[in-house]
Amino acid sequence: MVATFRSVHKQNSDNEIECPPVQLHVLEHHVVLDNGIVRVTFSTPDGMIVGIKYNGIDNLLEKTYTRDNRGYWDIYWNKRSHLQDTIDKLDGTSMNVVKQDDDQVEISFWREWSNTSETGLPLNIDKRYIMLRGDSGFYSYAILERLEGWPDVNLSQGRIVFKLQHDLFEYMAVSDDRQRIMPTTEDRESGQVLDYPEAVLLTNPANSFLRGEVDDKYQYSSDNKDSRVHGWIAMDPPTGFWVITPSNEFKTAGPVKQDLTSHAGPISLSMFFSTHYAGLPLVITFEEGEPWKKVFGPVFIYLNSVDTGEDPLTLWADAKEQMLIETESWPYEFPASDDFLFTDQRGVVSGRLLVRDSYINDHLMTANSAYVGLAPPGTHGSWQRENKGYQFWTRSDDLGYFIITGIRPGKYCLYGWVPGFIGDYMYEYVIDVLPGGEIKLGNIVFEPPRNGPTLWEIGIPDRTAAEFFVPDPNPQLMNQLYRTQADNRFRQYGLWDRYTELYSDGDLVYTVETCNYQTDWYFAHVNRYTHTSIKMSAAQSGKWSHSPLKLRILHRHVVMDNGIVNLKLTKPTGLVSGVAYRGVKNVLEYKNKETKRGLHSTSFRVISHTKEHIEVSFMTEWNEDLGESGYPLNIDKRFIMIPGASGFYTYAIFEHKKGWPDLNIDEARIAFKLNKNLFRYMAISDNKQRIMPTDDDRDKGRTLDYKEAVILRNPSNPKLKGEVDDKYQYSCENKDSHVHGWISLHPRIGFWVITPSDEFRAGGPVKPDLTSHAGPTSLAIFFSGHYASPTFGVGIRNGKHWKKVFGPVFIYLNSDSGDKPSSLWEDAKNQMSAETEKWPYDFPLSNNFPRSNQRGTLHGRLLVNDRYINKDPLPAKSAYMGLARPGHVGSWQDDAEGYQFWTRTDEDGYFMIRNIRPGIYDLYAFVPGFIGDFRHDKSIVIRSGDEIQIGELVYHPPRNGPTLWEIGIPDRMASEFYIPDPNPDFRNKYINHPEKFRQYGLWDRYTDLYPTDDLTYLVGVSDYRKDWFYAHVNRKTGKNEYKPTTWKIVFDLKNVARTESYTLRLALASATLAEIQVWINGTYKTHPHFTTGQIGKDNAIARHGNHGLYWLYSVDVLGLQLVNGSNVIYLKQSRGRSPFIGVMYDYIRLEGPSQGLVPSPNNEPSPNELLLYDN
Repeated sequence: MVATFRSVHKQNSDNEIECPPVQLHVLEHHVVLDNGIVRVTFSTPDGMIVGIKYNGIDNLLEKTYTRDNRGYWDIYWNKRSHLQDTIDKLDGTSMNVVKQDDDQVEISFWREWSNTSETGLPLNIDKRYIMLRGDSGFYSYAILERLEGWPDVNLSQGRIVFKLQHDLFEYMAVSDDRQRIMPTTEDRESGQVLDYPEAVLLTNPANSFLRGEVDDKYQYSSDNKDSRVHGWIAMDPPTGFWVITPSNEFKTAGPVKQDLTSHAGPISLSMFFSTHYAGLPLVITFEEGEPWKKVFGPVFIYLNSVDTGEDPLTLWADAKEQMLIETESWPYEFPASDDFLFTDQRGVVSGRLLVRDSYINDHLMTANSAYVGLAPPGTHGSWQRENKGYQFWTRSDDLGYFIITGIRPGKYCLYGWVPGFIGDYMYEYVIDVLPGGEIKLGNIVFEPPRNGPTLWEIGIPDRTAAEFFVPDPNPQLMNQLYRTQADNRFRQYGLWDRYTELYSDGDLVYTVETCNYQTDWYFAHVNRYTHTSIKMSAAQSGKWSHSPLKLRILHRHVVMDNGIVNLKLTKPTGLVSGVAYRGVKNVLEYKNKETKRGLHSTSFRVISHTKEHIEVSFMTEWNEDLGESGYPLNIDKRFIMIPGASGFYTYAIFEHKKGWPDLNIDEARIAFKLNKNLFRYMAISDNKQRIMPTDDDRDKGRTLDYKEAVILRNPSNPKLKGEVDDKYQYSCENKDSHVHGWISLHPRIGFWVITPSDEFRAGGPVKPDLTSHAGPTSLAIFFSGHYASPTFGVGIRNGKHWKKVFGPVFIYLNSDSGDKPSSLWEDAKNQMSAETEKWPYDFPLSNNFPRSNQRGTLHGRLLVNDRYINKDPLPAKSAYMGLARPGHVGSWQDDAEGYQFWTRTDEDGYFMIRNIRPGIYDLYAFVPGFIGDFRHDKSIVIRSGDEIQIGELVYHPPRNGPTLWEIGIPDRMASEFYIPDPNPDFRNKYINHPEKFRQYGLWDRYTDLYPTDDLTYLVGVSDYRKDWFYAHVNRKTGKNEYKPTTWKIVFDLKNVARTESYTLRLALASATLAEIQVWINGTYKTHPHFTTGQIGKDNAIARHGNHGLYWLYSVDVLGLQLVNGSNVIYLKQSRGRSPFIGVMYDYIRLEGPSQGLVPSPNNEPSPNELLLYDN
C-alpha cells in the first residue's frame, strides 16, 4: 500500500483523520516547517532549502553540497550590453511570516532592488513556501516584479532546482514509459564527453549495467502539457520525491514547448521559462523603464513511500494520482499573496471551433482535439514565442467544443491550431476577461491555408517530425531506455550522423506514390559534411517480408529461430548453449562452459520441421547388452519452437524398461544460469520480487550455518550489504509456482519459466520447492527431496517398467519500452494464464503425451461428516481433491513416480478434475479445517475420452469425542503460530510480513525468547498466534550446543470420566529427525505415555518453510490419568545436537469421551496416521 497523506486544501471535518498542526520554528540562521509528515529547513534570510526530512530519512537532499546548492530558485540573466549570463539564486534579504495557524504556514523570503543601484538583477523577488496540515509535501511560488524606470535586462531561464541524495535516489521516472535506473554525477564525471558537455558516454559507472550507455539530460525533456509530474525513487527505504506542476498558466510558449524535467545527479527541476528548444526568441527582454509582474507557481513538492518489501515502483502510480488531485484543485485557495487569484476572481471562455477546407469537405468540419488557448495579444502563432504573460490552454472535444477555465483577468487573443491541418488560428477580436466573467464565443471558424487540391503530401501536419523515419542509433552510443520505444527513438544521441551512414553516396530521394514517409523520409534534414538536398521522383513500390521458422543443423550445434527468439543447442548432447532475444546475443551466462549445462545426450534427430512447427530430440539410451555403467534409463529431451511464440518449449520422456536394474532418481529439473551482467531483478510472485545479489557477491560473503545461507559482506550493489541470501527463502508450493524468473532493466527484457500444469510434478499441490535464486538462476523442478526427505524421488525396483513425461514447460522472454519491472512481471503472469488455458498442448509430437481428446474427466461432490460439529454432512469447501497412483491414505504426498491431477472444490463441495491421462488412480483429498486424509475406497480407471460422475462422497475425519480444547488451525501449516522477527544481523529485507518464516535463523530466536524455561501454554488464556512458537526446536546452550526442550500445555478439566478414554490428536506440519514424547501430568515416569519415535527428514526448519510432510498421531489417554482441575500435557522433543532438529505443529486437539456416538472410521489409517494406545 502506498503511504500517502493527502489533504484537499480544506479544514478537517469530523469524519477526517486528525493530523498534527503545522509548526513553525524560527531559529537564528534557519526556519523550519514541520507538519508531522514532512520537515523542511530553510536558511534565513536567503531562503535556500537546506533539508527535507521524510520517512525516517534525515535529509533527502545531498548533504555534501553547500547549503545554497541543495534546493533553490535561480534565474539566468544579463544586461543588454553583456552577452554572458549571470546566475542569480534569488537569495532573500529578509524573512517574513505571511500566515501561521494550525492548518497552514506560509513564509516569504523577500529581496527588493534599489533603483539607486547599478548592479544586480533589477527585480523584486518574493519567494514563498507553504506547508499545509496533513500534506505529504510543501508548495513553492514566487512573485517577480519590475517597476517603472528600472534598467533593461534579459532573462533566459527561471526554475527551481532540487539536488537529491546520491546514495538514495537512483531510479528516475518522467512518464509511464520513461523510467530507469540512472547514473550519478560521479559516473558522468568519469565518462567521456561527446559532442557537447551535456552528452557523456559512461565508461566506468558505479552500476556496471550502465557501462557503454550515453547519458544526456535533454533525453528526458517533455512538452509542457506532458510535464505535470516527474521525479525520483529511492529503493531503500522505498521513498519518492516528485515535482508536481498543477498548471501551465505561468509557463512560457504554450503547451508544446519542450523543457527539462529530471536528470542525472539526481536532480529534479521545475522549469518556468527557458530558451531550450526555442533559442533567442524566448529570452524575456525588458526595455529600460518597462514594468512587469508575474506569479510563478505554486508547484507542489510531493513525497511518498511504501513499506519495505513492497514494490517501490508503485510510488510512480501514486504520484500520478496526486498530480491529478493537484490539477483538479487549481487554482488553489490557500496562497496568501494578493497577486495569486482564486477561482471566483477568474473568468471562463467557451465556444466551438470549426474548420473550413472546401477541398476536403463541402461542409464545415469539427476541429476535434484542437489546441485552443488564450495568450497576450499578438499575431498568428505569436503564442509560441510569448514569454512575459500568462497562457491558458485546453483541447477541444470530438465536436470541436472547448472551455477554458481559471483565466486571470486581462486582455487576450484566442489562438488555436488543429492537428491534421496546417497553419494557426487567431480570433479576430481581443477578449477582455473580467473577474467572475463567462464569455461564450459560439461557433468560430478556422480556414487553414489552401489554394487548391492536394496532389501529394508527405507527413502528418501535427507540428512534430515523429512520423518520419528515425534510425536506430549507433550501437556504441545508445541509451537503452529508448532502444525499443518507437515513440521516443528520436531521443537517442548522434542520430544526425546516421544520415551520412544511410546516404553516404547521395542525398535522399523521395518517390511520390511509391515511397513511404515513415520509412523513406529522414526525420531531420541535416548536413552530410557537405550540402544535402532531397529529391522527389517516381518509381515502383517495394514489398515487406518476414523470416520463416528456421532450423539450422551445424557441425556441433542446432539452431532454432522463429524471428523472435533464437535457440542454440549443442549437438548431439542437447544442452542449451545460447538464447538470443531482442538484440541480446545470449541471455545465458557465457562464462559457463557448454559442457557443464546438464544431461548429455548421445544422439540427435529432427522430429518435425514445417512452417508451423519445429521439434527436435536429443536421446540418451542405456545399453543393457553391453553392460554399460551409468544409470539404467532412457532419456528423450525435446525442444519445440512455433511461429509467433516469444520463447520455446521443452519436455523430456524418462523410461526404465522392464528387467533393467534398480534405479533411484533423487531430483530432476531444468536449470538456466542467466547472464549476471544483465539480470539482477527477480520475481517469484506479486509480493516476492527484489534486486538480487550475484554469485560473485555470495562468493565474497560469509557462509552461515549451512552453505546455501550467506551473509553479504561486499556486494556489487552496496544496498545489499549485511543481508542474508539463501535460495530456500524463495521457495514456493507447486500450486503457486507456475511462473517465475528474472528481469534485465538494461536492456528491458524478462526471462521466465512457465509451468502450465502440475501433473508431472511430485508430492501434490502443496509440495514446496525451489524456483529462482541468486546466480542468476531459474529452475523448473519436476521432483526433489526438498521439504520432504533425501530419499524422496523415483525408486524403481525388481525390474519394473516405468515411463513418465516431464513437461512441456515454456521458457518465455518478453520486453517492453518502460523501466518498471512490474510491467514485465504482469505480462509474464498473463502469458502463464494463456499457457495454462492451452493445456494440454496440441503440438508435442511424442505419442507419450496425450492430447485433450485422449484424456478423461472426473467430477463429483465431497461432504464432511463430523457429528460433533454438525449432525448432517457439510460441504467440503475449498478441499484439495486429487488423483494419484493407488496407495494408502496420504501416500500422494511422497509419490514422484506417477502423475497427479488436483483441483479444489467450490463452496458446495463440488469438484471437477479435467485432462486426466488414461490410467488407474486413487482419489485422495484433504479439507482445510479438518484433520486427516480422505481416500476413496475404490480405485478409478480413466480411459481416453471418459467423463466419470462419481457422485457424492463422504469424508469422516478422525474423531472420537467432542473437542475439549484445540491449538492452531488444521491447515497442514504452522503459519498461524507465533513467528518471531529475525535477528537484525540476519535479515533479508525483501521478505514481507505474511512470510516471516522465510527469514534466516529463526530457530535460535526460540532461545532468545525462552532462555531458561520452556514454553508453557495455558488453555483458555494463551493465544496460539502469540504464545505458541511456530517450531518446536532445541535450545542453544553454548557454541554449537543444543539441548532438547519440553513444552507444557496446561488445562483444566471438570468431571473427569475416569473409566472412559480421551483422545489427543497431534497433527504435525513438519518433522526433521525429531522425536516427540508425550507425558501426562508429570515427567517422573520411566517411559513417556507416547512417543513418535524418530521421524521425518523434511528439513523445513532450516529451509525457511512453514511445512514439510504431514503427520497425524492419535493418542489414547485414559481417564485415570487425568484429574479434576489442572492437568498438564508435556511435549518433549527429545533429540538434541542440532538447531534444525524439531517439528512444526499443525494442530493439537484434546477430545473427550465419545458420549455414546460411534467413533468415525478414520478412512484407513496410514503409517503417518497411527492410532496408538498407552499400555
